[in-house]
Amino acid sequence: MGSNTGWHPRSRFVELSDGWRAHYVEMGRSGPPLILIHGILVSSWAWRFNIDYLARRHRVFALCQKGFGYSDKKRSRYDLQDLTDFVRRFMDRLGIERAHLVGNSLGGAVSMRLALDDPSRVDKLVLVNAAGLRFRMIDDIAKLQSVLLSPLYRALGNRWAYRLLLANLAYVNLPIDRAYMEGFLRPLRAKGAYPAFIATLRHITKDFELMEREVERIRHQTLIVWGAKDRLVPLKSGFILNNQIRRSRLEIFYNCSHCPHEEDPDRFNHLVDLYLNDEVRGQ
Repeated sequence: MGSNTGWHPRSRFVELSDGWRAHYVEMGRSGPPLILIHGILVSSWAWRFNIDYLARRHRVFALCQKGFGYSDKKRSRYDLQDLTDFVRRFMDRLGIERAHLVGNSLGGAVSMRLALDDPSRVDKLVLVNAAGLRFRMIDDIAKLQSVLLSPLYRALGNRWAYRLLLANLAYVNLPIDRAYMEGFLRPLRAKGAYPAFIATLRHITKDFELMEREVERIRHQTLIVWGAKDRLVPLKSGFILNNQIRRSRLEIFYNCSHCPHEEDPDRFNHLVDLYLNDEVRGQ
């Protein structure tokens, strides 16, 4: 189970019940379990500014999702249910009966799906610019799909193409420097990374449309964190989620885009830590 071949000194690998190998970073020896679930295209490395702080009062598990990061990238469906089942099997394997879930983007959709399917396994939710609603596929998303699904992109895609993509769509307040690009691109060079990403991208719009009808059934205390300058999942989606999830509160990061946990980690870490420890409550 122990290995240090991931990105962090506390990287671990575990084989799940279906034979898939999951990579995660584990920090913290006491407190309630807290699982961090990243978004599409990235890895558990996306939580590099958050793990240590949140581990002060929680057992933190930053998981690389199925097909992403340093977890296995074999052939699979890679739809929302498939990704959610991966998280559930990870919890089973590590003996985690119930956990707080913090999910960004697609990780937010996975967190909501697990809360809907198996509510007893989820304590509190923190949804960070969460996907999961149709949000009427704005122009940037449509363009993203058309480019990334094209054979030309696969042939020509490189660190400069990704850098342009990230700077224009994911961040407004984070330097996309050489160190960032190395951490971001390293797992994407692995065999199977591109097919897994494309398979996920092809499923998510339909999956979100189906889940949108169910979100109002979520009864968990939920903190919704949103970067106001997000061009991928606009702030309107945050207001909709806040209205649909009965026990939720919305915190807006006005100078952030799609990943406020990376762009303003000090505020994010403090807010989430207080919320999970009942010092800030949902409505």
